[in-house]
Formats: sequence, structure tokens, C-alpha cells
Amino acid sequence: METDAQLKFIPPQDQRNKLKVGRLRGKQNTFGRKESSSNDKSETQSARFVFYGSAAIRKRRKEVTKMYSKILFAYKKF
Repeated sequence: METDAQLKFIPPQDQRNKLKVGRLRGKQNTFGRKESSSNDKSETQSARFVFYGSAAIRKRRKEVTKMYSKILFAYKKF
């Protein structure tokens, strides 16, 4: 099972697919639990929304854009 640090570098799309696979086959999901009880499922569901909800993605995209524009601005000064 990957550690949290390793998971951070996986693109969101890959992680989402992994969670789906875990749910369908009852294998271990990315949170390292076997998905059997309904409690685990709801936990995974909410976690997925937090990380991959459209609002979260939009916010992340906005931050990245802001960062790039700052970098480009810095280069233009020279």
C-alpha cells in the first residue's frame, strides 16, 4: 500500500479510478482499508468529494494559474 506522501503525486484521475476499483471488487482502497462495512464506504465517499469535488478542482486550478502568472511576471521583468 502506498503512503500518503506517494499518493499526493498521483494525478487526481488515477486516484479516483483506484477508489472505484476498490469499491467494485471489495479490494483495499487508497485509504488502506478493506471496504466491507457501510461506514467505510461513506468515509471514502466524503473523502473523494473533498479531494475531487468540482469546487476543489476549480480552486486548485485557480491557485496554479495564479502561481504561473507570478512566475511569468517575474521573468518579464528581466
